[in-house]
Amino acid sequence: MKRKADDYMQAHWKGAPEMVLAMCTSYYNASGVVKDMDENSKLKFEQIIQGMAASSLRCIAFAYKEIEVKEQVDQEHKNLLKENGLTLLGIVGLKDPCRPGVKKAAEDCQRAGVNVKMITGDNVFTAKAIATECGILKPDQDMFFSGAVIEGCNFAITHPKNEWRRWTKSV
Repeated sequence: MKRKADDYMQAHWKGAPEMVLAMCTSYYNASGVVKDMDENSKLKFEQIIQGMAASSLRCIAFAYKEIEVKEQVDQEHKNLLKENGLTLLGIVGLKDPCRPGVKKAAEDCQRAGVNVKMITGDNVFTAKAIATECGILKPDQDMFFSGAVIEGCNFAITHPKNEWRRWTKSV
């Protein structure tokens, strides 16, 4: 967003709070005052994010950076938006409840001998809370030891070439 009054613009970021927080060097406190992001404040934000995730909230962080724009040359634009020195605006938690019938379906599959897994690209603490809510993971069960929650980057289906073809045609 470019200001009409001067040669400054604000570039805004949104995304996974762990990623956005890592790019921030300052934040707004509850009074609206910009403060430097030290290790202690970063740790407090990380604890807030973990608490929200453990409550099955999907977290999104918002931040911005103010940039002085001189002559707008294409190559300069690439250098203007360096992903550091951001100011954290806030972190929100969104509740995305399980659809009706998901818990019963997971339980029915488990009773039938199907080993139900949750594969996620989300924060693993959010995934654990949702897996527990959906009946995939028992409240006292360890998500990693049980294998009930798997991060997408660690998930792969491997089949020999010919088996893979048969498997995909039968599905």
